[in-house]
Amino acid sequence: MNSSLTDESIGDDLSTTEAIVTYKVVDNGTERGKRKLVSSDGHTFTMKRQNKGSTEWRCSIRNKTTLCPVIIKERVGTYNANTEHSHAAKPGILTAVKIQAELKVKAPMTLFEPAQNIVDNILAEHVDNREPEASIQAVWRKIQENGLQTAYSQKDAVYKFFRKVLALPFLPAEHILPTFNKLEEKATTDQIKVVMKYIMDNWLTSNIWTIPTWSVFGRTIRTNNDVEGWHNRINQKARKGNLQFYLLISLLYKEAAQLPTQMKMVSEGKLRRHQKKQSRTTQSKLFQLWNLYTSQEISTNQLLKRCGGIYGPN
Repeated sequence: MNSSLTDESIGDDLSTTEAIVTYKVVDNGTERGKRKLVSSDGHTFTMKRQNKGSTEWRCSIRNKTTLCPVIIKERVGTYNANTEHSHAAKPGILTAVKIQAELKVKAPMTLFEPAQNIVDNILAEHVDNREPEASIQAVWRKIQENGLQTAYSQKDAVYKFFRKVLALPFLPAEHILPTFNKLEEKATTDQIKVVMKYIMDNWLTSNIWTIPTWSVFGRTIRTNNDVEGWHNRINQKARKGNLQFYLLISLLYKEAAQLPTQMKMVSEGKLRRHQKKQSRTTQSKLFQLWNLYTSQEISTNQLLKRCGGIYGPN
């Protein structure tokens, strides 16, 4: 079986494919509630000046250590940059800016809504809870069902192959299908072909879960752990299940009583998402890899191999 998978490459490298950069203006995108320009390749810009027929935007990265020289000139829906950025891009920054902007608008309008609910509702509009662990676990079960667990556990060619397959959600959505097709060419055994067909039918050609919904490239939140954490905290406060209605009302009232303080913290950007050290380390590794991939310093194959080392069953 292993002899059919000895070649580690996946064919044509996709990281060198130059993507078309698009731009999106987000209202209330800055800390002061001004408009912010966001590019699809992970850069943000604040307005420098606006003339009658054009607008100039300058890169947001302007501090004591980095003074990025990029100026974007907008004219009749077209955007032109004067030079290259002097810093790494931040993949997925558009989603982050949209979430922050919506928080600033909705928090003052929902006075009796718990701050956590405001955050959860906005995140739900931008985050798909099936990513990426759900897809990884589903594929792993299919690997086991087809008798490939032993070959996988030997950490040889089959192991290396499926680690790349399981890392597909970490690629940009437009790179996933071409990469899968290259990997599928190396599936020469019936067992592996069954697994690859399952992935194709359920994840790549599905009318329910389209590729952009489970591609987690550049996303800071990839699971529903935050919502589950809030539920666990409420359960701990309740101390038991099946609360009587009047006890539930009292519990929710105490939760809502924290709203003024929490809302102020949300509006000032001081309410932070708690992460364990291991999660922060994983997050840092992923974004370093995505930055390298965006800047074409590592190939598609290298990104899959390294992400496969972070996620996936051992």
